[in-house]
Amino acid sequence: MKTHTPLITLFRRDVRTRHENSPFLEERNRYLKHLAQNGSSPRRIRTIASILVTLLRFLDLETSPDVTLCAVENAQRLWMESFNSRHRRPVNEESRDEFRRIALHWLKFCDLLAPEPIPVYPYGDILPRFVEHLRDVMGMADETVKKSRLQALWFLRWANDRRESLSEISSSDVQAYLAHRESIGHKPRSIATSSQVLRSFFRYAEEKHLTHDNIASRIQGPSVPRYDPDPQGPRWADIRRLIDSRVGCKASDLRGRAILMLFAIYGLRSSEVSRLSLDDFNWFNGTFVVRRAKHGGAQRFPLQYEVGEAILEYLKRARPVGCRSRNLLVTLHPPYRPVPVGSLLGVVNLRLKGLSIRSPQGGPRGLRHACATELLRKGHSLSEIADFLGHRSTGSVSVYAKPSASSLRRVSTFDLGGLA
Repeated sequence: MKTHTPLITLFRRDVRTRHENSPFLEERNRYLKHLAQNGSSPRRIRTIASILVTLLRFLDLETSPDVTLCAVENAQRLWMESFNSRHRRPVNEESRDEFRRIALHWLKFCDLLAPEPIPVYPYGDILPRFVEHLRDVMGMADETVKKSRLQALWFLRWANDRRESLSEISSSDVQAYLAHRESIGHKPRSIATSSQVLRSFFRYAEEKHLTHDNIASRIQGPSVPRYDPDPQGPRWADIRRLIDSRVGCKASDLRGRAILMLFAIYGLRSSEVSRLSLDDFNWFNGTFVVRRAKHGGAQRFPLQYEVGEAILEYLKRARPVGCRSRNLLVTLHPPYRPVPVGSLLGVVNLRLKGLSIRSPQGGPRGLRHACATELLRKGHSLSEIADFLGHRSTGSVSVYAKPSASSLRRVSTFDLGGLA
């Protein structure tokens, strides 16, 4: 016998019948109640309920109670094909992503999603051990570890097709891989990054006596100039235009404005913005704390008026009322959680594109470049900029600032008080 719940009253009669007659009614109702208790609006609940009913049309839950990620992606594909044939137009990207996101959230909530299979890596467990070494021994930040893991994995997959064991890999194989990346269009800086990661990987492999060719010292990456004659971020005039542009009253607009302010004015990294907590802000003193991604330290900054106003506007009008997370910036839809680092790229690029602002480097990194370049233009020393951006050395800051030659000459002529 079907269990009726107060949620049923949210639906029209025809929709209610479809909702009641679809499988997993109890599980769906329990999930919708959970969303309602966490602040979801009736309109949002109706949308999610409709997507779940559609999902169950394309999922084969009769053969196995556990749903794999592959099955979800297949259901998404079938739904898109059905939509395209009925409406004679393709599903937009936002609807496609929402279908997958809601499907996975519901399946996890109901414990219906099958655990991911244990990945099989080339050459045994060398890669997970290398990742553990980077994180626990070298103390690298999570984002750096993640990127290094990907670089090493790409190489190992390439090498696995050519060499049966890790001990058979030679320095010439590594150089052939780097040449291959160049041939398929990767830029010198990207190849240089691969070279650096592979040096670290083979130093680790040599320490564990897994290779014997002294490969690490023989890896030759491309020469990449430390200073670029052209700034890599947007012009500061465009940054001001971005900040001053009028935004709507939607939650995504208000949250986006606060995000842009933090990136442009303070030059923060994506992971640093994602980790900001409500407890990091001292509104009485007008300061906030940033927990640095690279070396784990914390820095206190004065809260610039414009930035503070944007954050308060977001907190008052856009941050979900029922959200229990202590993170400053959270997702727009339940279950509420910190804004993922990857989503911040889309937030920034969407607004840059909306104002037709172009730059060699986009996303949050481009705004960090622009911040550093503007600080240099105003006459701040590389040491001051390094401190502001959370770098340990002035050598690191040059990668982000990308100052012009004339700016560098101006900094180099500062009076050092007679010091040799």
